[in-house]
Amino acid sequence: MESKYILNNYNYDEAIIYDKRPFFRIYFIYLISKENILNIIFFQHPLELKPIRLCIFMFSFACDFALNAIFYLSKNISDKYHYKGKNRLLFTLINNLTISLVSTIISYILLHFFQSLAQSTDKIENLFREQERLLKENKNYKVNENTKIIIQNEINNIIKCLKIKIIFFIIIEAIFMIFFFYYVIAFCQIYKSTQLSWAIDCISSYFISLIISLLISLICTILYKISVSSKIRFLYSIILIIYYIF
Repeated sequence: MESKYILNNYNYDEAIIYDKRPFFRIYFIYLISKENILNIIFFQHPLELKPIRLCIFMFSFACDFALNAIFYLSKNISDKYHYKGKNRLLFTLINNLTISLVSTIISYILLHFFQSLAQSTDKIENLFREQERLLKENKNYKVNENTKIIIQNEINNIIKCLKIKIIFFIIIEAIFMIFFFYYVIAFCQIYKSTQLSWAIDCISSYFISLIISLLISLICTILYKISVSSKIRFLYSIILIIYYIF
């Protein structure tokens, strides 16, 4: 019940009574759900395949590098070479800020798509959460053999579907990675003198994404603690939706 890695181990009625986890633990839980590096290091989900998570992790960095090259327009290159000021590095950061923001947003959308394609965690969890709900509502409830067979069959169907989804995931990700590799190599050959600026954009995209994750996690943690301590059911539901989706 005192989970250190999962937020939604309570329903609302349980949370307002039992959830005594400190602020920074909730904040950490939000962070590992949003930040790929922390997620890979600290979170070992029993229903998620580690090789798939590593593939998504590597894709996230490849996506940042490639998208920054794709959106590196000739106008940005022209502005850089016509700049006569003293602080070229600062100008480059400001000039390419739009590129970093756009690439961060598109990268997030692609990652969300791949994560949904390669996982069926929620479907499996919901089977057991339903049994948990029935047990809480009726202390005399027992999981009979027929129910166990039904659950097992549903899990088998979910796994069959997941295998098909993973095949599509591998194929689609491979196509994206080949395209990214080809495009970045071509970009670096054509615009040799802009490689440093491009690298700065890539780093900027990562830090923008990191800052966004830190801010969203902080805001959600504050709202979660308020919803539990002040017993605001509507706010609690919204925070869990954000936790599920984002």
